Amino acid sequence: MPAIILTLPLPPTANHLFANVKGYGRTKTAAYKRWIHEAGWELAIQRAEHIAGWYDLAVYLPADTNGDSDNRIKALSDLLGKHGVISDDSYAWSVRVYRTHSIAKGCRVELRAVPEDERAAA
Repeated sequence: MPAIILTLPLPPTANHLFANVKGYGRTKTAAYKRWIHEAGWELAIQRAEHIAGWYDLAVYLPADTNGDSDNRIKALSDLLGKHGVISDDSYAWSVRVYRTHSIAKGCRVELRAVPEDERAAA
């Protein structure tokens, strides 16, 4: 299976996904809800295929992205699982995050299935 390449809006950092609301508990922030909605539509438009089982994930962020680059992974992985692009984020064989000048906004996500023989050789 060839790599799945997606262009998605830049996800919020893990620090901005949830908030504690008095009397209610932990809930998704408005920014996270907006991103889930927008990114979900982008996935639908791009018609991403499904990877069953183990996968490699590479995320490319704009070079000028603020904050910890690895804080963007959780939101992306959860979205990919919710929309059936991956079976479950626990099947991530490897995860890499890059900053690049070739992306002005949003992010590029590349997924690749990892065959059993490749996992056995690792």
